[in-house]
Amino acid sequence: MVQAKNGKFLKPIGYDEEKQLLKVMGKSIDTKYQWYALDSQHAGYSVENTYYNASDLYIGAQLFIYNRLIILTECDEFTKNYYKNVYGLKSFASVVPPKTKRQKLEEELNKIRNATLIKSRDQNVLKRLRSEADNHVFIFKAKMVSNDPINLSRHFLLKYFFNSNTFGIYEITEPNSGVIGGEFRSKRSISIFDENEKSFIYSEIAVGSKLFIDDFQFVLTDVDDKTLKFMMAHPKEFYHSNVEMLNNQLYDLINTEGSNINKFYDKCFQNRPLVPREIFRQVLHDEFKNELSQHAIAVFALIYKKVERFKEVTDEMFQRVVQNELRRAFFRNFDCLDIAMKQRNIHQINGVLDHDETLKILKTNRVPLLPEIQNRLLTKFTDLENGKVKFKDMIDFMDYLKNPTETPKGVAREILMAKPETVYIQVGKLVDFMQSFKPTYEQ
Repeated sequence: MVQAKNGKFLKPIGYDEEKQLLKVMGKSIDTKYQWYALDSQHAGYSVENTYYNASDLYIGAQLFIYNRLIILTECDEFTKNYYKNVYGLKSFASVVPPKTKRQKLEEELNKIRNATLIKSRDQNVLKRLRSEADNHVFIFKAKMVSNDPINLSRHFLLKYFFNSNTFGIYEITEPNSGVIGGEFRSKRSISIFDENEKSFIYSEIAVGSKLFIDDFQFVLTDVDDKTLKFMMAHPKEFYHSNVEMLNNQLYDLINTEGSNINKFYDKCFQNRPLVPREIFRQVLHDEFKNELSQHAIAVFALIYKKVERFKEVTDEMFQRVVQNELRRAFFRNFDCLDIAMKQRNIHQINGVLDHDETLKILKTNRVPLLPEIQNRLLTKFTDLENGKVKFKDMIDFMDYLKNPTETPKGVAREILMAKPETVYIQVGKLVDFMQSFKPTYEQ
C-alpha cells in the first residue's frame, strides 16, 4: 500500500471523477429548488499527496502511518547493503526510541508495586529482627558535621532503639572543654515531615554513614561491640556486616599485582602481632582509602580483638586491695579461717584444698570480699597441675596483721575492674587467616 506523508490514506469521495458538482445556490425559504453547476475547470476540492519512498527511510526517521508516529530504530543486512550501494551510507547504528505514554505509565506502576513489595518485606523482616533483638539498642559514636570548629570537637553517643524505631543522642563530656555533656536529644522518633529524614533505612545504619536528625547532620565514627555482633549475626539484613563477603574483599585488596599478604604485613604493620585498635583502623583506611569502608574495618577489628576483660593489676596492688577491704570491714578471724580449712583437708595434703570447699569456707566465715575478688583470689592460688587451692599461702596473702601493706588509692572495684585503656588487635591472627584463606568464588 502506498502511504501518504500527511498521514491520510483514504481519498475523498469523488476524487477520481473528471467533473464535480458545485453547489452554487442553497435552498431558500422562497424556493424549494437547489442549483448546481459542473466544475469543468477543476476548481473544487483537490488533494495533492506526496508519498514516502526509499530516500525517506533511514534509521531514526519518523513516519506518520495511520495517524501514529513510527520511528525506525534498526534494519536487516539486506537493507544495509542496499543503502550502502545506492545511497553510500556507512553508519547504521541503532537508536533507542523514546518511551511512550503507555510505557511511562507502566514504569510508574511498577515503581509503586516494587515499593509496596519492599515495604511489606521490610516490615516482615523488622518484626522478625525485633523478636530476636530482645529490646536491643544500637549504640554508635558520632560527630557533628558543621562548619563551626567548636561543634567539630564535640562527641556524641547515638542510640537507635530498634524495637520502637526511635533515636536518642547524648553528648560525651570532654574534660577542660567547657562542654557539660548529657542528653542532647531525647528518645523519640524522626519527624516524617523532614524530607532528609524520611530516607532513613534501618539496614543502612553503619560506621561512616550520615544521618539528618532535627536539622543536625551526624556522621557515625564507631560502633558498640554488641551492636556489631548483632549485625554480623544477620548478614542478609545488614549486608555491610557480611563477614564472608568482607573476607573476599580484603583478600582481593591485599593480593593485588606485585603484592601479597607478607608484603602487606611488613609494609603496614612492620610484622607486629599486636597493634592498638585506633592504629589498626587508621592503617587500613590509609592503605585502601575508599575501597574498604570504615564499617568493614570495624568488623575486622572486632573479629581479631584481643579479649581483655579488665586492666592488668600487679600482685602487690592486688594484695593491697584485698587487705584494705578486709581492714575496712574489721575482719580479723584469720586463725579461725585457717583452722576451718585444715579441718576440711580430708586428703591430709599439707596446705591444699579443693576449689569448691575453699569457696564454701570463705562464705561460711563471712569473709567480706566481693564475689569477683574471691574468684580472682582463688584463681591466683590454684595449682595448675592438680587444681587444688593453696589455702595456707592464700591466708598469709590476706592477713594484714602479719603481713601488712600500704593502703591503695581508690575503690577496689575501680582498681581491679577497670577496663584496659588500649584495645589491641591481633594482626598476626589476621595474617595467618588470610594466608590460608580461599575466596568463595574459587571454591
